[in-house]
Amino acid sequence: MKKIFTLAFSLGIAAISFGQTQRMLLTEEFTNASCGPCAGQNPAYNELLQANSSKIVAIKYQVNFPGADPMNAQTQSEVAPRQTYYGVNGVPYAPINGDTLPLTDWAGTGYTGGPYHYTQEIIDSAYASPAPFSLNVTHTLNASLDSIFITAVVTAAQDLTGLTNPKLRLAIVEKTISFSSAPGSNGETEFFDVMRKMVPNATGQTLVANWTNAQTQTFTYAVKLPTFIYNLLEVGVVGFIQTDGNKVVHQAAISNPVSIANYASIPSVNSAALTCVNNIAPSITIKNEGSANLTACNIAYSLNGGVEQTQPFTGNLATGATQSVTLNSIANLTAGVNNISYRLTAINGSAVSSPVTSKVVNLIGNATVLNNYTEDFAAATNFNTLMLKISDDAIGWSRSTTAGNGTIKGSAKMDFYNSPAGKVDDLILPPFDLTGLADPKLTFEIANAPYLNQDGSTTNDTMEVWHSSDCGATWTLDYRKSGDVLATATGQTAAYTATIASQFRKDSVNLVGAANKAKVLVMFRARSDYGNNAYVDNINITSGFVGLNEVSKNNNISLYPNPAQNNLSVVIENVQANGNISIVDAIGKSVYSTALEGKGKVFTNVDLTNISNGIYFVRVNSGNTVSVQKLIVKH
Repeated sequence: MKKIFTLAFSLGIAAISFGQTQRMLLTEEFTNASCGPCAGQNPAYNELLQANSSKIVAIKYQVNFPGADPMNAQTQSEVAPRQTYYGVNGVPYAPINGDTLPLTDWAGTGYTGGPYHYTQEIIDSAYASPAPFSLNVTHTLNASLDSIFITAVVTAAQDLTGLTNPKLRLAIVEKTISFSSAPGSNGETEFFDVMRKMVPNATGQTLVANWTNAQTQTFTYAVKLPTFIYNLLEVGVVGFIQTDGNKVVHQAAISNPVSIANYASIPSVNSAALTCVNNIAPSITIKNEGSANLTACNIAYSLNGGVEQTQPFTGNLATGATQSVTLNSIANLTAGVNNISYRLTAINGSAVSSPVTSKVVNLIGNATVLNNYTEDFAAATNFNTLMLKISDDAIGWSRSTTAGNGTIKGSAKMDFYNSPAGKVDDLILPPFDLTGLADPKLTFEIANAPYLNQDGSTTNDTMEVWHSSDCGATWTLDYRKSGDVLATATGQTAAYTATIASQFRKDSVNLVGAANKAKVLVMFRARSDYGNNAYVDNINITSGFVGLNEVSKNNNISLYPNPAQNNLSVVIENVQANGNISIVDAIGKSVYSTALEGKGKVFTNVDLTNISNGIYFVRVNSGNTVSVQKLIVKH
């Protein structure tokens, strides 16, 4: 291993006499917030880097595949040249000192360049090799914290001639970016050493090809900080000297984040993600991140890019202290997605402002439809104006011109084919008025083909139906089908399109928990397994309660004991698909509900302590089958 590193670091220099200048190593990782293998490899990789912070510095480039990544969306124009430079076509990928020679020599299964190959031995071996340059990087921020001033001093440790296209490259990084929830689909919420801007650009600063011992070049840059920086206290600068002829990095350095006297942030916003009224009064958390006590600032907020409103704050927050503040009512939300942005200005009377914190609030349209609702997606109007699509990117629910029922009118398409595994997309129907309806039932047609993997297996995309009678504060699961149970066609590798009526299956869902409610939300939730497309059509709300008159027709439910006192054992025979178990009273009101999972013979226990004495019906909804058994509760 040492022999390989010595070879790698000597390439590209026609004449060099090594001195004793200590080398600082550089690792550059290409990663993505929706990359499953990245989430698997990064924890051990990050831990090793942190344990060797005196030997190695890191830059993380958030790339544009395989899925959603807001950090990439902010920096892709400067990430892309580095991807091309290294020929990166898969992530995660992490060269050390620009060199992939050690990566190809690492033992074990897997692929070349994976961060999981990094070991202490590799770092120690590379660190032991002296460097031909020394590099010193420092930075400061201006008074208003919107610009950064960088100084880089390059000094030759020996006489050097014939360097092949040497470059100084500088990367403004955020040492830590923390999200309250995963910004992509792989579950990662913390990201380290993320590149935010390349200085002077992604190409780098050209250096001279020939150097004499102790020769120095000094470079200074004044750069506007990107407005998308999450936390100025995490801003640092990584510099490195690299010869483009062979991509070898000869020296690296870091200027760590600097302290700021007057600085504060909004780490969280407390407001519902879903609302049924067009005004909200959110509360925010203010955190003093500066070295001076926070005594005053303005809270500025705006709705959908409109004029900023301000609300003053006064207090006395020590460094690291937080305080919750309720804002004035924000009115005039529009039906659909609303983006509300928040920031702090005039922090301690200075010109300093905090980064923007954004919160999406989805407003359900005020138009409430009655229980005789039918939607065939023949026109785009209802889909675009009355239905709410909740997704973290542009891939998700859309209206398609393919349909069931034998007529090409339209349908709601869920793009599982392009959605990364783990991604969740919601389609919420306009509110239903179910007043006076004691036995509501939702019916719809669905078409789906799973994706056929190379080994012959198929993917496991999931479709669920939930309902809420309190504007999304709580939801009840009524329907769930996955994989082959969801599918109406055989697996295929091409993107699936349903074109004929026979490809659609009619499914039904009992909504007894929503009976007699004035404003009921019904949500189709799609959970992607990176599979294949699904289509939903001909949605209808009807009366369809399965009650006492049908008890004798269904004998696959056994209740022990019955009458029951405080505990009930339910045994369901011949379960074919996931579904729902509920207990309803004589008028169809649900008093208990839980998901049914498993196949064959399924057992479940129910706590009846909080259910009043009386006659009830235990209902099992599994696939297209609804079974009911009478229950007497007697404490």
